[in-house]
Amino acid sequence: TLTANKINYHDVYPVDIEPAQLQPVLGSFARSASATNKTSEALIAGLAGEKHDPVDEVPFSSALKWSALAFDDEKMRGVYVLGALAMLRDHLEVSADVVAQIEQWSDEGLRVLVFAHNPEVLILHNAAGKPELPTLTLLGVISLSDELRPHLKETVAGFSANGIALKVISGDNPQTVAALARQAGFAGDLKYVSGTDLAEMDDVEFAQVAAEATVFGRITPDQKERLVDTLQQQGHYVAMIGDGVNDVLSLKKANLGIAMESGSAATRGVADMILIGDSFNALPAAFSEGQRIVNGMKDILRLFLTRVAYAAILIIAIDLIGLGFPFIPKQNSLLVGIGVGLPTLGLAVWARPGTMPKRGLLREIGRFVVPAALSISFFGVLVYSLAFSVGIINVLGTNTTPDTIASFEEYVGIDYTLTTASAYQVEVAHLVAQTALTTFTVFASLILVVFVEPPIQYFVAGDEFSGDWRPTLLAVGLFVVYMVIVLVEPLRTFFEMIDLPILAYVAIAAIALIWMLLLRMAWRHNWLERFLQVERLGD
Repeated sequence: TLTANKINYHDVYPVDIEPAQLQPVLGSFARSASATNKTSEALIAGLAGEKHDPVDEVPFSSALKWSALAFDDEKMRGVYVLGALAMLRDHLEVSADVVAQIEQWSDEGLRVLVFAHNPEVLILHNAAGKPELPTLTLLGVISLSDELRPHLKETVAGFSANGIALKVISGDNPQTVAALARQAGFAGDLKYVSGTDLAEMDDVEFAQVAAEATVFGRITPDQKERLVDTLQQQGHYVAMIGDGVNDVLSLKKANLGIAMESGSAATRGVADMILIGDSFNALPAAFSEGQRIVNGMKDILRLFLTRVAYAAILIIAIDLIGLGFPFIPKQNSLLVGIGVGLPTLGLAVWARPGTMPKRGLLREIGRFVVPAALSISFFGVLVYSLAFSVGIINVLGTNTTPDTIASFEEYVGIDYTLTTASAYQVEVAHLVAQTALTTFTVFASLILVVFVEPPIQYFVAGDEFSGDWRPTLLAVGLFVVYMVIVLVEPLRTFFEMIDLPILAYVAIAAIALIWMLLLRMAWRHNWLERFLQVERLGD
């Protein structure tokens, strides 16, 4: 798939025969097959010859990787075979000079085939009807050239920039494929392996080679499918690009099957995506955008699920201890808007592409959400209880009159229909506690924004290092907005919050700082996983 599949005849290396004798035989062989492919078309275009009527035939297949014709006439008699040396090695002898020539052409990125003959045999199938080759004599080695697809180097570079590991799986010689891969921009010392070697490996060795090797040559359709399956079992999300019928099994097995527009109908039929014009150009940008969307959604889900979880726990916990409801609707709207709504808009806009985790999305998010929600809930109940107690103590020291109650109801804008001093005292304490809890949860929510996109290594605990300061600056800006709201009376009363002394805000900030340090330790030291005696949820 790296190449444009524009195959041309390059050269021939004859063995114990003159080139002028070998070339027309090879051209006649290509013309005599019942069906043509890109290879035979290149030989027909590059070599002279004439069509003969074979008495037996084995068409080329991806499993065999050779084709054969048997003739019984004066000009061409016997069995002629064209295919990969690796698949025909058991049927012929090859000298060191021939091997050296094959390696030279393979290192140049040329496709190399061997052409062999047995003049005494006229059948190619055994009694069971299966293809069977006789002992063969090597006539020569044929090289074919191909060209890389346009903009392939840019595409490979784009994949690498997005952290996507590329593997090339081909039916061609692994040396040839490795040479083409280097021309396409694959960096480093490419490790390659052949399908014949893979066939002799056990499951453990196969899995290790599947993970470590970059180029796989002389691969059968079943081996392609097995490679995809093995990579998936190792936790990888696998996308497969193919164009031939031999790619159908692996395309169906892959998480994402991508077919070329010029590919077979069967390949296009099973693919999830078809490349118009056989162009790879759109793929890096498409994968990059997909990564950006998923990474943005992960950050957004972390904040929203944490918010939902701790809000539910706070409502239940505070009700169980008999201290009323923790939030008034207007306070809740302020918390959602500043603590979650606006930050998630920023996170969606600033989301970056990056490598996708091998672990499941919910598993990864759960590692962030559970410790954050539980710790916010614990400290939230603590802040609410302390603020309620302080509110009761302070209001008990005041002289409660009907005018005081009326002024309170006018201040908060709610007709509580308070008739007793004790009822008034409880409502004031509730409002103090609700204001304190709203302040703490806003502080905590904004700190979580920093943990979701850590600008420096210190905050790397619940998520990977980002280095992006924009979410942090947004959190700082929203903190300033919140402090303006609680310090400016018209804004504060609109959200039904009470005026707290400056020392109260300092105390709440100190509690939020302690919470932040403990949460950071919980993430870094895997407290939740140790408590549950399970594997690290982020792995």
